Amino acid sequence: MCTRSIQTQRHIFTYGSLMFPSVWESVVAGRYRSEAATLADHGRFRVIGETYPGMVVKSGMHVTGLAYFDVSTDDIDTLDRFEGSYYRRCEVSVRFDSGEIVLADAYLFTAADRLMEITWEPECFALEGFMTTYCIGDKSA
Repeated sequence: MCTRSIQTQRHIFTYGSLMFPSVWESVVAGRYRSEAATLADHGRFRVIGETYPGMVVKSGMHVTGLAYFDVSTDDIDTLDRFEGSYYRRCEVSVRFDSGEIVLADAYLFTAADRLMEITWEPECFALEGFMTTYCIGDKSA
């Protein structure tokens, strides 16, 4: 079960397209410090017919990603719209290489029937095609 955080400035854990600076910067207006992080007991899988992943609770697995710090409420609203109806923003605990654990929000995939049993790997992401399809237009819209 996931709890949705109160809408205030938050850390955001990204594990898919938003890990890539060109995608992140095309979506949000602010500039944020970031650090590599890992989320335990979750799995990242390919979404049927898409280039981006979905992440779900999965005991024994872990997901590596990037945590952005102190993201503004306006940018969180923008990220919520960008992620769309198949994702739910939930509070999770991520671990940094230093061993520090912090609370962050992550977008969990809610349509498990649309996930493949194949894990999604960042090094196989078709960034240019994704940018053309999903990251065009005015950020303020």
